[in-house]
Amino acid sequence: MRVNPIQYRTPATVKADLQERKVAGYYFTRKNLTRLPEEIYQNIMAVAQHPEVTRVVVNRETVKVDSARISKEQIDLCVTQRPISSGAKVDTRHLPILLQEKANTLIGRLGKTIRSISLKLMVLFYSLKIRLVKRDLNLMQFANPSGEKITAFIDYPEEKERSKDITWLIIPPAFGKRKETYYLLALYLKKNGFGVVRYDDSNSIGESDGEIKNTTLSRSTENILTIVDVLARKFGAKKIGLIPFSLSARPAIKAATQDKRINFLLPVVGSPSIQTLLNRVYGEDLIADYAAGKRKGILNLLGWYIDSTSFLGNAHENGFADLESTAKDMKDLGIPMIWYCGTEDPWVDHKEVDMIIKINPMGQFRRLKVFDGLTHRFRDAEYAHVVFAQVVRDVSKQMKGHEIKEVARPWTGEVIERGMRERARIKTLISEEEKLRMWTNYLKGFGILLETDDYIDYLKDIDKLLHFMPNEKLLDVGCGNGYVINYILNRIVDDVVAKKYEGNTEGQIVGIDLVQEALDRAEKIISETKMKHQQLPPAYFLQHNIKEKLPFPDWSFDTLCLSLVLSYINDPQTVVRECCRVLKPGGRIIISSLKPDADVSQIYARFLEKKRNRSEEEGKEEEWKQGRDLFNKAINWIEGHEETGLFSYYGMDALREFLQQCGLRVKMYKSFGGQAIIAYGEKPI
Repeated sequence: MRVNPIQYRTPATVKADLQERKVAGYYFTRKNLTRLPEEIYQNIMAVAQHPEVTRVVVNRETVKVDSARISKEQIDLCVTQRPISSGAKVDTRHLPILLQEKANTLIGRLGKTIRSISLKLMVLFYSLKIRLVKRDLNLMQFANPSGEKITAFIDYPEEKERSKDITWLIIPPAFGKRKETYYLLALYLKKNGFGVVRYDDSNSIGESDGEIKNTTLSRSTENILTIVDVLARKFGAKKIGLIPFSLSARPAIKAATQDKRINFLLPVVGSPSIQTLLNRVYGEDLIADYAAGKRKGILNLLGWYIDSTSFLGNAHENGFADLESTAKDMKDLGIPMIWYCGTEDPWVDHKEVDMIIKINPMGQFRRLKVFDGLTHRFRDAEYAHVVFAQVVRDVSKQMKGHEIKEVARPWTGEVIERGMRERARIKTLISEEEKLRMWTNYLKGFGILLETDDYIDYLKDIDKLLHFMPNEKLLDVGCGNGYVINYILNRIVDDVVAKKYEGNTEGQIVGIDLVQEALDRAEKIISETKMKHQQLPPAYFLQHNIKEKLPFPDWSFDTLCLSLVLSYINDPQTVVRECCRVLKPGGRIIISSLKPDADVSQIYARFLEKKRNRSEEEGKEEEWKQGRDLFNKAINWIEGHEETGLFSYYGMDALREFLQQCGLRVKMYKSFGGQAIIAYGEKPI
């Protein structure tokens, strides 16, 4: 969460500010770097967004930022921890001069308010420090029997670094995921005495060889066996366990039947049946179709294009295809197993999991654990900490023979540090022109959301909270295709026809967006709506980059909407402040964001079932298939760009802070199937 940056100041100027405003500050020491309150870590994450800085120098007198495009910028993070009396001197003795390579320091933008310069210096030092320290990022490469390079992170346990007496855990990646996705789980395991190997599958995304188009389950199994062999031969590993996610549960079971050096298996939201998983994700029984001789070529699976003929053929020929093949492998599996499922996971059938783990002729420990509220996707948001702490307990008991009374949890500073460093390696810098092309292509298919009940409910929530009246002025910032405006106008039509509203309709609606094609679609949609009723407030659309100052005077609008926009902006606080500038006293504003680790799989599953049933009734099979492909692309867009750090989704605390920093009264809501957060603010009169 980013708040208002400040003008360039020296510590003397800031000290005067502190005295005048009596604002609590920070006493900075290196000792408390990893013991900061939770609010600061979100701020640090928001700082990590700007590639333009070439060097930062911090010393006793000044903070200097060198950049070709940015001048006199620094961070304003307004959370306090250890108060300083109004007359106390800000201690900067522990701040060395820090140099930072380009694209490794990410700085906030200019602003006007301050609470503590020592906090700013501390966060600058911390965010720079995480780029300079190279420890723990042990990147290694291995070759599988097919000669393909596998790139992996090796995380040694803190207490036994490079010792041969290490219990090792391998995390095979889910389909379309990178090794960086599982950094939080690796930190939990590392902190509690385990060694961890995370890797990019070959023929997948990431740094290993091959393209995801050519992915097969046999190759995934081969990669697991390669890592096991490397750990046993080169690292002297005696105990090795697997923690596979999603689709990788199936090759993990196969690998465990082939290599007795694997001692334990803990699938997380894993599916025991490839047939069931593909049917639920794709909406067609691909396994049965392949067996019937149907060849479908290149398919869009969760936004990734794969050669289905190769993938499905490999699954059939090598015993991966269905639940029966899994049951056959389970008869040869003589190791303990615990399987994690979630009640909100639409991809995994709990009954199938329960049936599979009961196939246990060797009498090994088997357990199914179902987590209430857990979805198929979780990475480093709140629920992930609960699940990963339980992973530590279960792995410790099964592989070390004892229970952990208290799980050692990584300091949130460590989580931020690791996440930022790993994402910095894979983050792709995108030009403004390329971003415009991305948004233009994305918004073309965005209308598919109108086919979901969850998005319609979201629009209804926005309209209800804004409570826009036809005699008022509304600004929709980042209006896209105009769906929010159109929903509001249709509600006004209903109100006027039903005589719920009989006042004047001389208000005004303005929508602004960067993508002209989206604005053209918005104008077309609104013109069709206006044909229903002539007495509607006029709507205008303007192409404008919302990162720049809004072309309106102060106090211009009664209501303002920023719907699902802030996540895609480098400096959201500045945009929110600019929006509040043009909002009238007493005005109402809505800002919203998908929540961190948003999982739209349930929304997609409901959409898929609804469209498929309707299309079968109406004979419009191609229509629902087109909708399925668009939704697959949207899932990839949402998840992929968040995990690489291009987008940042915000929780309740962050959105609340954006508005509170502008002096607004704030209320928080959830919407869009529980996957979006809405902050409603009122500007004081």
